[in-house]
Amino acid sequence: MSVTAEPDTTPRERDQATAPCEHCGAPMHLDQEWCLECGAARTLVHRPPDWRIAAAIVAGVVLLALIGFGIALINLSNASNHNLATTSTVTTSAAASTPTRPASTKPAGVPGWPIGLPGWTVVLYSTTTRQPAVTKAKQLTSAGLHVGVLSTSRHPSGNMPAGRFAVFTGRYPTQQTAQARAQVLRGQGYRARARRVGRPGAR
Repeated sequence: MSVTAEPDTTPRERDQATAPCEHCGAPMHLDQEWCLECGAARTLVHRPPDWRIAAAIVAGVVLLALIGFGIALINLSNASNHNLATTSTVTTSAAASTPTRPASTKPAGVPGWPIGLPGWTVVLYSTTTRQPAVTKAKQLTSAGLHVGVLSTSRHPSGNMPAGRFAVFTGRYPTQQTAQARAQVLRGQGYRARARRVGRPGAR
């Protein structure tokens, strides 16, 4: 049995051989890579990678980082509020456990005359002993007057006898200012008299 060999095609015949386009069916030469009708490629064209995938990955990582940062801030805020509430509770408990003393209604100590200074004053009351003068001074202080107690024996003067304790208010540079103040106090119902106060030991 004999086998008949098919004759080889010549280069010219190969150039003229065609095959239909896979997309539009137009005839294409065997060595033609692009269809002249539809522009489709016979060979597989590799497209560049899509940049949107990388952008989506980066955006996801950034979003996760922001979420973690927000959670950390919330935890720090809660911890701070808890510490503040604890401190406030401790302070309130300490304040509640500390007994409060009632406000003292006792008048402050009765002052005396400024040491070594002469001047004029207004005498509201005088007595031969100190304690009644102190009691009267406290009463006048409770009424809203600024008063003190002085010993006339330690501050002798021409118009104030020695051996008495005087309840006075104010120190004035002249007799006129003391008399004006005494007149105002007399209008308020006090027995006020302007008196000169000498230096300690002066005659």
